[in-house]
Amino acid sequence: MKKSVSFFNAMFLGFGIVISLLILASALFSQPFNVAPNETPLLMDAFYRLGATMIAVLALLFSIRKLRQLNKNKLLFIILGILLVQALFIFKFQRPVSTDTGYVFDQAEQLANGNFHWLKYFQIYPNNVMISLFWALIYKAFNLLGITNHYLGAVVVQTLLYDLSLGFAVQQSHKIPKFNTKWFLVLGLAYFPMWLFNLFIYNDIVGVAVIYITLGLWIKFIYAPSAAQRWWALAGASLCLAIGMLVRQNLLIIGIALILALVFTVKQPWFKKLGMLSLILVVFGAVNVAGQAVEHQTNFKTTEQIKMPTVSWINMGLNPGTSGETNVEDTWGWYGLKEPKRTEELKNSIQFRLDFMSKRALLGHFWHKIRYTFARGLTLMDFSNVISVQKNLNIISASYVMAQLTQPIYSALIILALIALWQAFKIRDERKSIIIFSALSIVGVFLFHVLLWETRDRYGIVIWPFLFMLSGFVDVEGKSFAWKNQPKILLSLGAIGMILLMFGAITNRPILGERQIINQPTLSHTYEDYTFSRPIKLKANSEYEFKFKVYNFSNRLNAKIRDAALTPEEADKVHIKIYAKKKLVADLPVQSTNRYPVKLHPGTYKMQVVNQNQHDIVDSRMFIYTTKKIAWPDDAKVKRNQKLDNSIEPTFTLEHQAKQTLVDDPKYCLIFGVYMILGTINLYLIGRSWQRRS
Repeated sequence: MKKSVSFFNAMFLGFGIVISLLILASALFSQPFNVAPNETPLLMDAFYRLGATMIAVLALLFSIRKLRQLNKNKLLFIILGILLVQALFIFKFQRPVSTDTGYVFDQAEQLANGNFHWLKYFQIYPNNVMISLFWALIYKAFNLLGITNHYLGAVVVQTLLYDLSLGFAVQQSHKIPKFNTKWFLVLGLAYFPMWLFNLFIYNDIVGVAVIYITLGLWIKFIYAPSAAQRWWALAGASLCLAIGMLVRQNLLIIGIALILALVFTVKQPWFKKLGMLSLILVVFGAVNVAGQAVEHQTNFKTTEQIKMPTVSWINMGLNPGTSGETNVEDTWGWYGLKEPKRTEELKNSIQFRLDFMSKRALLGHFWHKIRYTFARGLTLMDFSNVISVQKNLNIISASYVMAQLTQPIYSALIILALIALWQAFKIRDERKSIIIFSALSIVGVFLFHVLLWETRDRYGIVIWPFLFMLSGFVDVEGKSFAWKNQPKILLSLGAIGMILLMFGAITNRPILGERQIINQPTLSHTYEDYTFSRPIKLKANSEYEFKFKVYNFSNRLNAKIRDAALTPEEADKVHIKIYAKKKLVADLPVQSTNRYPVKLHPGTYKMQVVNQNQHDIVDSRMFIYTTKKIAWPDDAKVKRNQKLDNSIEPTFTLEHQAKQTLVDDPKYCLIFGVYMILGTINLYLIGRSWQRRS
């Protein structure tokens, strides 16, 4: 039996190493899928990434050793500094609610104010019902406390949820022998790409918080001093994961990893393991039933015909014309068919795509899915519309710089995880259970999104807490690093990294001359209701007006009067007018492109939408139905024919469009300068260590 368990443990670690190597290869050598060059910028070439990653690995290894020796006062100073920067970030930047986050924000506000009418979006995508109920509880509390800025309040809640859940995992990790708790804490707090998700009012940070709490409870279970505490810890971990699955369904993968780790790594009699397994399944089942009861109590209903079939996402994941991402044709092309024919046709499509692609093509498709989901350290696909209240800050250019700076750190963390997995082969104590649970979670998330589901770059966030955890297991003082010529080898690696980095500074120079049209979002009002939960009409002979504030210069307005094109006669009688104080600064006849040139400097403006037609404009996308009880981030009081209309909210965006380079000389020098300085420090520290040995 012991040999069998050892075999499975070795196999799980081997799987973790293979999958981590694939993720590392995508991070170092491939370009992530690029939705648009000015929204998800390309990464610099492999010379830069390899060189900077080698430098980052050495720097992180030194940091791991240094942090272990750090006293509490210095550690507290570092933590307070990180928290201060984190707070400044969430107060200076906004990620406007749009698409999925817009629906969730809207529905949660409706529920918090006692309106249990569900938007059609949730009938199509019932997987987002529970996250709306979660945020409804938060907004209800805000209402009771008199908090009016619900967007900022939600961002603060997510930040606290992340930091506190990380703190719980860190507190429990003190029980792990030889684990670098200080490193785990500092890394978890300081990892900038995670901060972006605090701005994203959805289920991602909630899912990460669930993972941290589950990790903490799993550690508590492994090192529990008594049987009773062990059972309570396992029940808590099961309950936490089960609730997490309701708001983020792919946490089921983490649940499966937990079960496998329990069966194959925990040293307990078989009958106790059977009881523990039964406990997990009972908790999962009970919470699922409770979730359905809550949905029923909140008046949520859908039908098989309305909701999107599960096989639709599998079909999307196998679309040979994409990298497995959400595709309009695959999302809605089948939607009009009646059930059960629709599901049957989707299954046939899946089979056809598997038969259509050769083995080589299928492997190539899976590789595209890997680079789409896991190649990028800074996930930007859902953050292209981030805006800043700081004037004249070029978000797109700043995103490019941060993407280049964070990529080597992401790759270095994967390498540290690989080192931890390799060292785990020689571990014989309880630490192995935590390492294997982390490895299985990474493997499960990877296989699920690469082989089965559709892809998106932010789906990879689920593996980040496990990378942080594994990096804390790296034993820099152990035999794995006690090489005979260690300083000489490290010095060689550092020198090679510097050479590659300098070569990358030459090969990437052409980016400085590449000018392209860059659309930088400056304002976003509400979201576009593409499911037509309650279709809007622009009333005949009506004038709508509202005020809005511009933080940065904007020269393009995106506003859609109607989903379908207006006739020429209708379009002639619809105008969009913009006033600065009482001065008319733009009179815009309706365009079929829905894009309008404007020149708006920072300040407050008034927009008028005038429909002079003798009939209503149906299915308008200029407004959505709402209620003034909803605390929209940029709340606008709309007047129709000079009378306040509390039933609608405007939908439009502003951008600054300009032909420019993504990065100028100073920023280019900054990117390479950071790692050149870091590499120089590495070489100095290695050289000093060598002198001490000699």
